[in-house]
Amino acid sequence: MSDLLFCSTETSVRNLAREGIARGVHMVGDIMYDVALMHGAKADRTALKRLYASDDRPLALLTLHRAENFGSAARAARVLDFVARQTRTHDILFPIHPGTRAKLAALGLAIPDGVRVTDPLPYGTLQGLIGIAELVLTDSGGLQKEAYFHRTPCITLRDETEWVETIEAGWNALWTAPVHGPRREIPEYGTGDTARRILDVIRRELPAIRAARDP
Repeated sequence: MSDLLFCSTETSVRNLAREGIARGVHMVGDIMYDVALMHGAKADRTALKRLYASDDRPLALLTLHRAENFGSAARAARVLDFVARQTRTHDILFPIHPGTRAKLAALGLAIPDGVRVTDPLPYGTLQGLIGIAELVLTDSGGLQKEAYFHRTPCITLRDETEWVETIEAGWNALWTAPVHGPRREIPEYGTGDTARRILDVIRRELPAIRAARDP
């Protein structure tokens, strides 16, 4: 129904084409990149390292909240076991959502030893932590991309991901096959100027759209 469709990846453009939609499609990059860069630049990384990073082991940032990982105690236990294995090499920081804490309690499961738990963190602080971390462990959709934006390797705690570009580019890996290949840039996510590109398209296209609708 939309006159303008703004895509963040070539995969999105191809998916629309397979649905027979090509008119009004614009490849502009990812608006999340603009936001992540802005907040990441504001973060005091020195202060964050002092507050959250360990002196002896690399930092890994963990987020875990997705319903599919808490559908059964067996599934949640498998995910937690995988996280526990990462504590052998990383100091894991887990900003835990109250809902996640409640789900774990309901399933009778405990957070693995060696995982440091903190309350949920503000967006800007989280972006700064992604920037200083050496690894991200997450079942979040957005955090997978944000890890790439900060050039931090990610392991996605899901069986699939909608952001296939991050897998193909070697920055992301699924926990069922956590191997990172050679890493390359993902140019379709843009250069942090997606908001300007969207505005340029709207300014250019909107008069004609209005004229067609109100002859």
